Amino acid sequence: MPPPRGPVEKSTYKFLKEYFRTGRSRVKLRLDWTGITPFEKKVYKVLLRIPAGQILTYNQIARKIKKPGASRAVGSALHKNPFLIYVPCHRVLCSDGKLGGFGPGLWMKKWLLTHEQKRV
Repeated sequence: MPPPRGPVEKSTYKFLKEYFRTGRSRVKLRLDWTGITPFEKKVYKVLLRIPAGQILTYNQIARKIKKPGASRAVGSALHKNPFLIYVPCHRVLCSDGKLGGFGPGLWMKKWLLTHEQKRV
């Protein structure tokens, strides 16, 4: 793999390297919010505050953004999350404890959660 060149590539590379080594990262990335709705942005900002190794439910996120009953809309926002791993939608489960959906596949969601829980 060629070395990262620009500042965005370098910070993303540093984030991913630290994340996969430790299960978390202190690297802050600048996100391009273009095309993200205000609702989605609220949801993603809640996700950014979920510590590695911990989980919330779709319903809990809906309540945190003051939209109780909007758990399906939260799920739709997570489905469209363009910032996978950095905006950790894999840390969100159904109210019954099931994994729910995840674009790259449920096996990846389970792997990420296990990876974080082993290292935190």
